[in-house]
Amino acid sequence: MQKEAVQKQTVQKKKHPILRVLAAILAALVLCVAFSFILSYHALHTSYYSVTSEKLSASFRVVSLADIHGSTFGKENKRLIKRVKDASPDLILLPGDLINKYDEDTSDEEALVRELCKIAPVYISAGNHELEYDREHGFSYDPGSEGDSVLARFEAAGASVLEKSYQDIEVKGQRIRIGGFYGYGIPDEYAESWMRDELPFLKDFQDTEDFTMLLCHMPYTFLVLKGLDRWDFDTVLSGHVHGGQVRFPFFGLLSKYQTGKEDMKFPYWGGLWAPDQGRFPGRLSGVYTSADGERTMVLSRGLGNTDRIPRFNNIPEIVVVDYGPK
Repeated sequence: MQKEAVQKQTVQKKKHPILRVLAAILAALVLCVAFSFILSYHALHTSYYSVTSEKLSASFRVVSLADIHGSTFGKENKRLIKRVKDASPDLILLPGDLINKYDEDTSDEEALVRELCKIAPVYISAGNHELEYDREHGFSYDPGSEGDSVLARFEAAGASVLEKSYQDIEVKGQRIRIGGFYGYGIPDEYAESWMRDELPFLKDFQDTEDFTMLLCHMPYTFLVLKGLDRWDFDTVLSGHVHGGQVRFPFFGLLSKYQTGKEDMKFPYWGGLWAPDQGRFPGRLSGVYTSADGERTMVLSRGLGNTDRIPRFNNIPEIVVVDYGPK
């Protein structure tokens, strides 16, 4: 009996270390997941890209802040503002969804716009949340006039609002045509009747010899329908897809992933879901080019989130693009 008891105690002692190791591993995983959730909502990552064009004679820098969705980074957004200021941009672009459609108070976002305008000229295009906010509250945007529209508030804060409109500006001694709109930008042959009201603006916008820069919240046409080959836009800056929301670690290795250069025979599955693209969207962020390499789209993971699917392993992104001559 004594011998059996000793053997039983020996077996139990062997089991205890294994259980402790498993418990430690489980605890570490839980901590890693919790830490990743925190980083995905409160940390900031700056991505740097370079884009060249034969139409440019001098270099200039753009900061793109997409899909803020009312998120704040530090008291009064001081961390975000400092990051943007440290980048020393010539232009600051906000391609939609600065707010959430259900927000009642937009004063924080208006204050952010005012601070950004102290750094560089700010250009804003509408996202679905700005338009849904106005629709929900019975507002409409009338360019250049005061009003309750959230876009009019951003204009009053100092930004240039581009909604089916463009401006010809000068940056570093060269002419740039910068425009913005909310829509898909579906080419003629695919556009249904409800999409056709945006076509006159897009055709007029591209009718220039100057370098064209378009803010378009929705990237679907340029990712899926080869819009970069069908429209003569030199560069498009977009968001909306939130980087796939949940970014699975290590999955990119399976497809030899490089930002903006996925092998579409086995697309990058690092993202779980994206608006308009569905599950495992493949193209999530980075720089995408037309077939001839002359036109680009810069797609941001964005800074905030409103969907029921949370951000995970997906740090909020500030995009910095250096444009210059070839």
